[in-house]
Amino acid sequence: MSMLNHSGLLIFTDLDGTLLDYHTYSKEPAKPALNMLEDLNIPLIIVSSKTRAEIEPLLDMNCMTSIFIVENGSAIFLRQDIGLRAEQTGSDLDKYHRVVLGEQYNNVLEALQLSAYECNVRIRGFSDMSIATVSKITGLDMEGAARAKQREFSEAFLFEDDPAKLASFTHTLEKKGFTCIEGGRFLHALGRCDKGQALERVLNIYSHKHPQTSWQTIALGDSANDHAMLAAANIAVVIRRHDGTYMDYPAQHNQRVIKPHGIGPAGWNEAIMQILNQTFKSG
Repeated sequence: MSMLNHSGLLIFTDLDGTLLDYHTYSKEPAKPALNMLEDLNIPLIIVSSKTRAEIEPLLDMNCMTSIFIVENGSAIFLRQDIGLRAEQTGSDLDKYHRVVLGEQYNNVLEALQLSAYECNVRIRGFSDMSIATVSKITGLDMEGAARAKQREFSEAFLFEDDPAKLASFTHTLEKKGFTCIEGGRFLHALGRCDKGQALERVLNIYSHKHPQTSWQTIALGDSANDHAMLAAANIAVVIRRHDGTYMDYPAQHNQRVIKPHGIGPAGWNEAIMQILNQTFKSG
C-alpha cells in the first residue's frame, strides 16, 4: 500500500543554492535523499534558470531524466520515450517533446536592448560577455560557462546603473510583454512565464497520464525566482542560503512550509528525508 502513496509524489527543485552548493556547484550532501528518490522511482523535476545545455549533464540519475524545466519556466522538455505527452506548443527537438511557455531568445534580447536604450541605463548580458568573462563572474569552468551562454529563451544580465532606475527599466520591459526576475546572481529577462506556471503544466501532464493518482507536489528553492514555484506546490521547502538567511516567503492557503536548518544541498537532503520518512510512516 505504501508504494501507492509514494507514486503520487512529484518533486520540483531549483539547482543553484538549493540542490547544488552555491559555491562549489556540488550536490554531494543531497546524495542520501537522491538515492532514496531513485529507489522509490519518484520523479525529480529540475526547474532552473540554467539552460538545457547546462542541465543535461547534471541529469545523472534515472529519477531526473524524464522531464526538466529550463530558463526559469520558459520551456519544459519531456523525454519522448516515457509516454508523457502535452498539447504541442513547441516543436519536438532531439529526443524531447518540447513545451514552450516563454519567448525565443532573439525576441528577449531585442526587447531588453530596446528597454535599456529607452531608459538610458547600462546593462550587460551573457550575449555581451565572452566565455571567459561568464566563467569569471559565475565561478563556472570554461565548459560550464560556454553551456551557460547557449541560451534559448531568456537572458541573464547585470544591471550596471543606478539601482533606483531598475524599477522603471523593469516596467518598460514588462510593457513590451516580457518579465524581469531576480535570480541568485543575475537578473533574468524572459517571456511572460515563471517556474510556477511550469510546475502547474507538468502536474497537468502527469494528472492526464495517471488520472487515478492524487498527486502531491513538493517544491524546493532559495531565491526570488523560485517564489512562484513554491507558491504553486502543496509543500514549499525554503532552502537556507549560503549566508545563513532564508528568503522571505509567506505560506499560501492550506500550504505546508518547511525551512530546513542545513544550507543548500544539506538542507535539501534534510527536508526530502523528512518528507519521505513521514510518507512512509503514513503509508
